[in-house]
Amino acid sequence: MAERLNSVAERIVAVRGNCDSEVDQMLLRFPMTAPWQQVLSERYRLFLTHGHLYSPDNLPPLAAGDVLAYGHTHIPVAEKRGAIYLFNPGSVSIPKGGYSASYGLLDQGRLQVLALNDNQVIAEVAIYP
Repeated sequence: MAERLNSVAERIVAVRGNCDSEVDQMLLRFPMTAPWQQVLSERYRLFLTHGHLYSPDNLPPLAAGDVLAYGHTHIPVAEKRGAIYLFNPGSVSIPKGGYSASYGLLDQGRLQVLALNDNQVIAEVAIYP
């Protein structure tokens, strides 16, 4: 997986998880040391975190329309809850909840969780029209 991620390293914004270590970072060509990151656009803000510090049960300060992207549970989620969006891409290596290995994609205002083996949509939500 590190090789696949490194092939698109210039496009990755990553955060450190509760099991990530300096050894993991040595294998990657992009930084993943921050506990959280923000990605801003004209239409939305993505708040990226692993999920062991901030989660749907312990939200960071978010405004209406913001997206909390997290992963700690390894269970795919793409939904609107109240005024915010929740997005969990699942896991490529240790999927849980009976789901297959999966990854997340933001494309043209849609958050999607896709199955790693066949790219089928597992969960999806539009964050703007």
